[in-house]
Amino acid sequence: MRFIGIVVAIGLLVQGSYELGFPTYSVLAGLGVGGLAVALAARDSLANLLGSVLRMIEKPFRVGHQIRVSGTEGAVEDVGFRSTRIRTLDNSLISIPNNTVVNTTVENLSLRMMRRQRLVIQVTYDTSREKLEELVAGIKQLITDHLLTNKTSLYVRFNDFGESSLNILVYFYIETKDRSTELEAREQILLQIMDLAQRLKIEFAFPTRTLVIETPPAPNEGLSRGPIGAILGRR
Repeated sequence: MRFIGIVVAIGLLVQGSYELGFPTYSVLAGLGVGGLAVALAARDSLANLLGSVLRMIEKPFRVGHQIRVSGTEGAVEDVGFRSTRIRTLDNSLISIPNNTVVNTTVENLSLRMMRRQRLVIQVTYDTSREKLEELVAGIKQLITDHLLTNKTSLYVRFNDFGESSLNILVYFYIETKDRSTELEAREQILLQIMDLAQRLKIEFAFPTRTLVIETPPAPNEGLSRGPIGAILGRR
């Protein structure tokens, strides 16, 4: 309806100018130049409006979703025609132009069915191979037994010789969409790993350095070993 109104208004303007004796082509050219100037001035606003329309069509997220866009992560609080407002983890409110939202990668964290966990468990070098293998098997079993973990995508392997530790790499997924539930499940698994290491009498490693101090020989000791030292000793 708005487009039809604009067309009718332009038609009336052209007809009125013709009745007043103004050249029709001059009026149309003036309207074209004026329209181009307005379009250039409102380019950013039109781009944001188009971005808002595309966002409403595609629906990549909605209010309340946790998203990551342009390096910013937070909860969507409002989606307007010009910008999208996000409440960050620092409780800051950020407005991102809809044109930017459409032309960049948007990661919707709320639509994840699982949340990946990565751990590197470091134990001391005096841990025997048998105990290390028992620890790896025990960690894998306790993660498998947890109610919220995915049972297919699970990796627990002795992975590396660190500078001061034997490193066990652990990958698994917690099947939840809620951040609080994820943290609670992760805490439970970490505490169970601590209990398992304590039962096996395995100690966790921490950065260590070995300092070797060499004592230089005494001055007379060096001389006594050569010919001059022997002569001085006889005198």
